[in-house]
Amino acid sequence: MTDRYCVNCGDPYQGKGDLCPDCTPITQSETEPLPPAKQAGNHAPPSPRLVHPRCPHCSDDLAWEDICRYSRRPTPGQIEVLYYCPSCRSALEFAAWIEVPPRRPTHSERRHRPQS
Repeated sequence: MTDRYCVNCGDPYQGKGDLCPDCTPITQSETEPLPPAKQAGNHAPPSPRLVHPRCPHCSDDLAWEDICRYSRRPTPGQIEVLYYCPSCRSALEFAAWIEVPPRRPTHSERRHRPQS
């Protein structure tokens, strides 16, 4: 099985989905204990429900797959990405980085390259 790369952190992982095990949201049943009525009886456990972060402006649930992204390249080699809420369109995070071009071989490296 080939390695996949997490869309959140970029780490390689094996398995299905877009998120690595470290970035996958935990389920509510893992974080909250069962209510007393459910502990005493032989009732079926509650179905797991993903716990997603909330938008700080409109309090809407946000899944990583639903967050909107606007990216642009203001200058060659520079990338800017704005993450915003799909409900109220408020800015959640801004990220910027510089794309480093691949290193060109030096004159001595080109001279000693094996001929094929």
